[in-house]
Amino acid sequence: MIINVNLKLPYVNAIQGAWDVKECETHAAWETYVEIVTRILPAHPVTHTRHPQMELASIQQLFDKIRDILKKFGPAIGQTHLAGGLTFAFLALTIMNVVLRPALMEHKGIPGKESRESPDRPPEEDQRLCEQLNKTYAVLIDFCNILTQAAGVEL
Repeated sequence: MIINVNLKLPYVNAIQGAWDVKECETHAAWETYVEIVTRILPAHPVTHTRHPQMELASIQQLFDKIRDILKKFGPAIGQTHLAGGLTFAFLALTIMNVVLRPALMEHKGIPGKESRESPDRPPEEDQRLCEQLNKTYAVLIDFCNILTQAAGVEL
């Protein structure tokens, strides 16, 4: 099955191309979809009342699970016969490095400094975190739509 992908991303504009989904990629797409929708609530805006620090921890767990999925399915999910074609591995690695990693790096505690969990954290820092999470979740919603197509399911 061939899927036309148009995924808007921060910093790199967009990923566009054809993805000829192989069976192993179908399974990897489904596992990744399940991890995203069961760990976070991407369809709802993040506010201070939604515990953004806990959501950031979920982003870290999601990053780790996607890495595990990439390892589990191996190089087959990174190979394509289409010239310039996309693969699950390419899409997943791009999501990890362009979407998830920046949020994690910007908002994680710095060794030797006070914890980000500190009640004395300035409100503007919480606001920046909520904005970053909302941008991250907007991309993840689009990614989930692509993953459901690749998995051959309609939800």
